[in-house]
Amino acid sequence: MLKSIKLFLYLLSIIIISSCDSSTSQRKGATTEYDFVKVSVDRETDPVPNSGDAADDAAIWINNEDLDNSVIYGTDKKGGIIAYNLHGKLIKYYPVGDINNIDIRYDFPIDPENPEDKYDIVGVSNSSDKSFMIFRINKATGKLYDIGVRSFATGMEDTYGFAFYKSPTGNFYAFVSDKQGQVQQWIITAIKDNHYRSDKKVDAKLVRSFSVPSKCEGMVADDLRAVLFVAEEKHGIWSFLAEPEEGSESVQIFDIESNPNLEMEIEGLTIIYTSPADGYLVASSQGNSSYAVFERQPPYKYIGSFKLVDSGHINGTMSTDGIAGTAFGLGAKWPEGLFIAQDGTYNKENKKENQNFKLVSWGKIARKFNPNLLMSPTYNQFFTEESE
Repeated sequence: MLKSIKLFLYLLSIIIISSCDSSTSQRKGATTEYDFVKVSVDRETDPVPNSGDAADDAAIWINNEDLDNSVIYGTDKKGGIIAYNLHGKLIKYYPVGDINNIDIRYDFPIDPENPEDKYDIVGVSNSSDKSFMIFRINKATGKLYDIGVRSFATGMEDTYGFAFYKSPTGNFYAFVSDKQGQVQQWIITAIKDNHYRSDKKVDAKLVRSFSVPSKCEGMVADDLRAVLFVAEEKHGIWSFLAEPEEGSESVQIFDIESNPNLEMEIEGLTIIYTSPADGYLVASSQGNSSYAVFERQPPYKYIGSFKLVDSGHINGTMSTDGIAGTAFGLGAKWPEGLFIAQDGTYNKENKKENQNFKLVSWGKIARKFNPNLLMSPTYNQFFTEESE
């Protein structure tokens, strides 16, 4: 009964507010139709090792002990995972397979008998064998170590999107999607068998399957609200309650046809948290190389869109796949947070320049909007206390 009431209220809150006049869908003074905020790129990463359409998605590991040594992990769907420092310099390449999407969560309890022993973990979708992989991050070096007790084969025709979710219950989950619109939810657990105790491995079990009408890749979970967002590339964005017992009920929070500022395909999704209640859902609109900003709370009002444009010798972005972002200050280099976008362009004639990722201060983006978007460089949803 409690589950039914919760789902009913969730759907009702969106339906009622969304049925209001569409003129209320934007804040006063925000960008309007075909009015894109232009933001120049600050930095770019080194190119990914493989040529052609190779770079795809990114995630930011925030080193809470040493913010300046936080790490950007990018995916190379022709060969592996790339680790970059905050200046965009390649520091390590992991040739682990054709990796599409990537996500990070903090403080996974790796030892059932020692609750204080926790890992920060990285998860990726691997199209080489239609599986997903889980790594731990060495907090001193940022290096990755595979901790999966086995290959987590999905049985899908392909593995495409990936997102982590940390439940208010303390459970950790992985969401994996494919090009047919299927989504799987797996619970991740630490291995209890003493045979693996010294290696501290993890296992995963399928707990739920659902779908959207067509191909989906970009996914992101709002841990604080227990909601999963899924980008159906040709149509829009869907929200699902993230707990595994919630079934397949969903709400389409955005339809591409309702907004001329977005053009298919809708690819990457990321959440910019500015407080426990506030923040933004950001989506990459590949068809017109822009990024749409929605309020994080229902009814997910569209605020406006921005484009990343040339800055000196650094070109802007085109045809973006994955994005990542945080409003949390990352040391001296990014004191007002960081937004990352894959750049889908490369030198097609001589292949000398492979694809890369573009880096922009979140504060710089926020101030370009009228009114300004929220900034909160001391708040991070993954840590229990604000950074000093």
